[in-house]
Amino acid sequence: MKLSLKSNSKTSLDLPTITANASFKELPQLNFLQKVLDEVVNKGISTVVLSYKATNDITTSVTFSMKIDGKFSF
Repeated sequence: MKLSLKSNSKTSLDLPTITANASFKELPQLNFLQKVLDEVVNKGISTVVLSYKATNDITTSVTFSMKIDGKFSF
């Protein structure tokens, strides 16, 4: 599973296997979040793309939600 910026797919973050709610606070994850927020500041918007390749057939609905928290100070 990978997150990337729609505007620059080389700006990406490989995610580990996630089996429950998780917080990502390691340096690579924070660097990716910083790039997302930099894009919001510069362009007013950012689109994050989730890429996922299933290793098994999916026979039931799967829900994925993502919450990105950012603090803006002026």
